[in-house]
Amino acid sequence: MGTQSFGKGSVQTIFPMKGNGALKLTTARYYTPKGRSIQAKGIIPDVEVPNITTPLPKKKGMEFSEKDLEKSLASDGKQDAPLPVSQETPHSAAAKDADLQKDYQLKRALDLLQSVGMLKEKGF
Repeated sequence: MGTQSFGKGSVQTIFPMKGNGALKLTTARYYTPKGRSIQAKGIIPDVEVPNITTPLPKKKGMEFSEKDLEKSLASDGKQDAPLPVSQETPHSAAAKDADLQKDYQLKRALDLLQSVGMLKEKGF
């Protein structure tokens, strides 16, 4: 899943030389499991998923929320109870989930894997 890769299919090793010089030598190539070189072609995914980033509105000196985004849903007017203060660390499950939400392609891949798992559980 994703977009076509760049197509860099070779590995270069740099050998330092006297006098601040160096020799860059191609020492390996990358191949698919079926033996096809990816040099200059890249990998074309089975499922195309563009790399989407949502442009955020710019409000000088202010925080923004979902309501500031285009096509956001209006509030139903109900107030939420305050959330408890979290003692989460940067490497906590919540932080990892927040990172996952920022990566559209990774999120779509996880969605696909989860749906395949659910279909298998239902006997499809």
